[in-house]
Order: sequence, then structure tokens, then C-alpha cells
Amino acid sequence: MILTVLGVYLLIGLVLLNYYQYYFTSDGISYITITQKYLIGDWGNAINAYWGPLLSWLMVPFLFFSSSPLENLYLAKLLNLIIGFFTIIGVKLLSDKFGIKNEVQIVFLFSLIPAMLIFSLLYISPDLLVVCCLVFYLSFFFDEHYSYNLKNGIFCGLFGGLAFLTKSYAFVLFLFHFTIFNFYFYFRNVSNRKVVLKNFLLGLSVFFIISGAWTGVISDKYGYLTIGTAGGYNYELVGLESRGQATGYQGLMKPPNNSAVSAWEDPSFFKMNSWSVFGSWNNFKHQLNLILKNSINILFIFVNYSFLSLTILIVTILFIIKTNFKESRRKIVCLLATILIFPSFYTFIVVENRYLWLVYILTMITGIYLINHFYNVDRLNKFSRYILLAFLLTSFIVTPIMNLANTFNVGNDEYILSQSLENVYNVKGNIASNDKWESSLYLAYFLNSKYYGITINNGDVNSVNDQLTSSEIDYYLVWGDSGGYQLSDYEEITNGRIPWLKVYSRNKNK
Repeated sequence: MILTVLGVYLLIGLVLLNYYQYYFTSDGISYITITQKYLIGDWGNAINAYWGPLLSWLMVPFLFFSSSPLENLYLAKLLNLIIGFFTIIGVKLLSDKFGIKNEVQIVFLFSLIPAMLIFSLLYISPDLLVVCCLVFYLSFFFDEHYSYNLKNGIFCGLFGGLAFLTKSYAFVLFLFHFTIFNFYFYFRNVSNRKVVLKNFLLGLSVFFIISGAWTGVISDKYGYLTIGTAGGYNYELVGLESRGQATGYQGLMKPPNNSAVSAWEDPSFFKMNSWSVFGSWNNFKHQLNLILKNSINILFIFVNYSFLSLTILIVTILFIIKTNFKESRRKIVCLLATILIFPSFYTFIVVENRYLWLVYILTMITGIYLINHFYNVDRLNKFSRYILLAFLLTSFIVTPIMNLANTFNVGNDEYILSQSLENVYNVKGNIASNDKWESSLYLAYFLNSKYYGITINNGDVNSVNDQLTSSEIDYYLVWGDSGGYQLSDYEEITNGRIPWLKVYSRNKNK
């Protein structure tokens, strides 16, 4: 039956792919351009401390067949669908470990399809791949025979290492989660402590071999020891004196290499205000406020997954406190602790919905496990069990379906506009804009051009002109009804034919 679920998922995904291929983010462009560097053997520029390498490595055989920016997006999302395919298999293995029977599993996995389509079709990001790696990691870690089989530790380290190669956040997450639970297993299993300890050491060894190799590569390139720069950038981004994303206020920035679309390909080089939580009392209070704010955001994201999410959490806590069934308590503790640990490190910086997709899956499994437990101990009859399961799974389907409906064919307008700019006005080259950083970046991507960012607007037209000429900008995009710019070295070429956009071309004669 799992083959039926996988077949339905792929069939729906391939049909919908045509309508979601235009939806992408600036992060997705960075992964695509890094992949293209691996394809042409530009290893020096492909190695990047901000973006994990695994997603780009997996994209290589797909983008090998691409001949246009739009095909890049299509093929990247095709890879996402395949990652989703294996994620469903991993979820099936994980649900096996919690004793979820086949008849319930099938309904559960079918109900997971809308969410998996959201994960696959909307973003070109490492978040789905991280979920895939971590569900396999958890399926080995929470195996009831973990304390009896050394291969479990090896596979935990392997999938933990792959998760790190996908996203540096997994480094701290894996070490904390793997260590805490191995201590838990060690003191719980008196007769098998040696095996638990060996599994722990084997898992750490495999993890450090994988993570250490990549850490060595990026540390050598950047000249200092680092496991990745994404965490540092995001920490600086939320500092007390932060002005927000560097792309919004630092003016025009040249892409870091010849094949990059924008400077966002490597944010490691952005000049940000560094800060320390222990630098001052105000910094410390700011960090506490961040933790509180992000914790509330995580709660809102959690509740948005399903109107039953909070109920599941409360019932889970009460169950742990009151149950006399030791094995059931152990399994629920494993699920609840993982749900709480996974987002905890994001509270120090910033959190987004896509960061917590694993929590979505684990919450569903927790709800199903509780219903099955109460059924198995005769607290529920079969009819009540089916009604509760249907109610639970339906509640988790609503938000993904709404998101799919709201994002249907989103991004198509930017693509059509880019084709008009290319075919009618021959726009191609170095591009800058007065506003709308992301929309301008998307246009530059489709136009096979470079995007230098947003000019600094100090009310001086001559200053804008100087910024453009000094950066050798070929085309300047002016969004909105600005009334027009009088730029001495540029002339408007759209002449009002696009109501919300004016395009200025560099006068080659000056």
C-alpha cells in the first residue's frame, strides 16, 4: 500500500509542478547558481560556508539537462518531489517504530501528501532535505532495538552528518539531541549500557568524519574555523543595532563572482554589526526578548499546523505525568522531547514556518500514537478511534491545501514581465533598482543578468546617477509611480508602457 501512496504523491506532484514552477525565493537562486559552478568545475566559488552543499550536489545531475533559468526551477523542484518521495518512506519507517499499524499508516501517509506537496513545490531550500535526513535518523535512533544493535549508531551518525551537509543548524541539533537521548538510554538500560555507549561513540565518530571533512574545506577557504556562516549572519541580523537585511540598506553590491546572479549567493561577505549577548545589559535583555518573541512565533506556527496541535501537546504532557504504561511513556517522551528540542535553537535568532516542518510530522505521529494507545487499553472503541483519527488527520490537511490554493501559479507574472523586458526592450546585463529587491532579483535571474541591488536614496538624483555609473549598471528598474528620474547618463526606454515599472538604460554614448 505504501507504493500506492508514493504513486499518488508523485502523480499529483508532477501534474501540479507546471503551476508552481514559478514560485521560488532568493535562496533558491543561490542554490541553483552554486550547482552550476559544480557543473562547470568552478570548485573554488562553489564551496560556500553559508549554503549547505548537499542540496546543490543532488541538483547536479538534474541541472545538467537544463538549458534555461525556467528549466532550472522546474528540474530543481522535480528533485524536491523525489526528496519528498524518500521523506514519505522515512516517515513510514519512523511510524513503524511507534507501533502504528498498516491500516492507520496508509491513511496517515495519504493525509501527509498535501503538506509534502507544499514542502516540495513551493521552495527550493534545504528544509525538506533536512526533514528527510532527520526522519531516517530518528527511525534508527528510536528503534526499540537501538540498545542491542551497533548498526543503529552508525546510521544515526550517517544521517546526522547528511543533515549537517544540508543545513549547518543540524550540527548543534544533532549533537544535543543524540547526546541527551543516549544518556537517557544509558541510564534506562542497565543490562545494555556497553552497547548504548558503543552506539553513542560510533554515531559521533561517523558524524564527525562527515561534518569534519566539510568544516575543514570551508574553514580553509574563509581563513577561520567555522561550521557555517548562516547562524552567525542571522545572529547579527537580529542584533540590537541591526538595520535588517544588508541588501536593503548597503547600496549596490557586486556579485561575488562572474557566475553569481547577486551578492546573496554568499552573504558571508556582507558587513553586519556584530554583537554579543554578554556585551551589555541591553544586549542581554534584547536576547531575552528575542527568545520570548521567537517562542511565541513558534507557538503560532505550531497552532497554525492544526487547531488540534495545542490539544495534542497538552494531552501528551498529561499522559506522561499520569500513565502507568512505561513503554508508552518512553515513546511519548521521545516524541515530545524531539518536538521541543528541534525548534529551541531557533529561538536565539529567527524562525520561519519552513524551519519547523519536522515538528509538523512528529505532531501528527504523536496524535496518532495517543489515539492508538487509548484504543489498545480499551479507553476507546473502534468507532471512536476511527472518528478521532479522521478528525485529527483532517485538521492537519486544511492549512496545506489552503496554502496550495493561495500560491497557485504565483510568480508567473514576474516570468512574463522578464520575457517582455528581454524580447521588447533587450534588457540584459548589470541591473539595479530603486526598490523591490526580491522582484528585481527574480527578473535578473530570468534575464540571465546580474543584480546589484537597491540604490541608496538620499534625495539626490546625481547621487543615484553616480552610484549606477560607478557600478557599471546597464539597466535601472524604477518601481512604482515615481514620476520619473532625470539621470544624466541614463534614459527611460519603457516610456510609460509598463504602468508600475520604468526601465532606464545606460546611454552608451556618454
